[in-house]
Amino acid sequence: MPTASRSTARPRRVSSDAPAPGADARPHGPILRKLPVQARGRQRVETLLDAAAEVIADVGVEAATMNEIARRAGAAKGSLYQFFPDKDAIVAALAVRYAAQVEALHAASFADDPRRVPLERIVSGVIDPLADFLEANPAYRHLRNLAPSCRGLSGDVRSPIAWETLDRSIVARVTGLLAVLAPSLSAADAERHATILVTTGQALLALRDDSPSARRPMILEDLKQLLLAYLVRLVAAA
Repeated sequence: MPTASRSTARPRRVSSDAPAPGADARPHGPILRKLPVQARGRQRVETLLDAAAEVIADVGVEAATMNEIARRAGAAKGSLYQFFPDKDAIVAALAVRYAAQVEALHAASFADDPRRVPLERIVSGVIDPLADFLEANPAYRHLRNLAPSCRGLSGDVRSPIAWETLDRSIVARVTGLLAVLAPSLSAADAERHATILVTTGQALLALRDDSPSARRPMILEDLKQLLLAYLVRLVAAA
């Protein structure tokens, strides 16, 4: 049960209006040069981030420029620098937004009591929303691929977002799921199995993203069947 990875398709992006439960409603605060206080200013920041996502999806992080981001946003370059001191800052703010969105997806996916939900629905409830997110946000994987070294940037994009924290969160959620469904597992074993599930999901979602469009539904179904079989074995042995 993975965190998300990139797709080359480009449907409409996930709305940035809803932060993750418990998240700061203005998560870009520590990164922005100027923190907007009015709704109009906050919307301008989101528009700039939307434009940055489009540019990064097209050309990657290193080739993205502040000039092109401003042009895509229909804004003056000075307006971009009013909020973001450099490209590293806008990339970091976009990473913050993506992480909040993925964490919100995870929170919704694990909201139900797993004892009352068939395993097939548990797996689909985690994987399908992530797959949709990847289709809608092709820039996400570009940012994730910067970790851990963030080569080509003067700053460390991980510092304000800590992708590791996002990954630990999903592993913790799956560990909690296993604690309910397979209570005979030790805490260490539950975490180990959760890590395997998450890592497997991440790898196959990445494979799906890099595959021709015609193959993606088959890979997604294979992924869900693989995770389901793993869970069935664990639950049966409990």
